[in-house]
Amino acid sequence: EIHQDISIDLAGLASIKELFLSKNYFYGSIPNEISSLIHMEILHLDFNNLTGIIPDDILSLVRLRELKLSHSRQEVQCFKGA
Repeated sequence: EIHQDISIDLAGLASIKELFLSKNYFYGSIPNEISSLIHMEILHLDFNNLTGIIPDDILSLVRLRELKLSHSRQEVQCFKGA
């Protein structure tokens, strides 16, 4: 279990395809820098304490086929620009 802000350093992770960060205690908003993960196919952020708006930048992840954001303790709003 990780207890920290979700603002992780995404530099150098551009080639990652799968990221499983479920069932931790991440809090805060999903960082806009998520769009730098251009090869991302699977992203699990469910069962955390995420808040705020899902960044529109996540829509630029054209290879993303699975995204899990459920069961946050706070309501996560969907795409402010969409």
